[in-house]
Amino acid sequence: MRKLLAIITLSVLSWSASQAQDEIWMEEMQENQEMFIHEPADEPAIIMEMELPQSILYALDQGDYQHLTITRARVLNKRDMRRLQIDNAISSSVILYELLMEDENSAVTLYYTEEGKLLNATQSV
Repeated sequence: MRKLLAIITLSVLSWSASQAQDEIWMEEMQENQEMFIHEPADEPAIIMEMELPQSILYALDQGDYQHLTITRARVLNKRDMRRLQIDNAISSSVILYELLMEDENSAVTLYYTEEGKLLNATQSV
């Protein structure tokens, strides 16, 4: 009788542990799914220089980087904006542009608002 009671107790305990493990796994899966749902998978849109706002082109002409050539320009998506943490005060509705500027000796990545305000410049090695 004791053996039967011990077997039943062990079975109930192992079943409970298995259920708890399944619940934890399900919660992790739901969190991962929510993260994918809320994070758009789209890549930042690469654009041509002539598609840049006039305010940015004007700022480039007047700024310290006018001697460099635009080798890549793109519109940042919200995920990139969070990843870069350029400025927390910037509204999520603001459109940001990333410009890779180069010449034979240097490269710099510039981050502009649509209004032509330079937010950050990162020198590449």
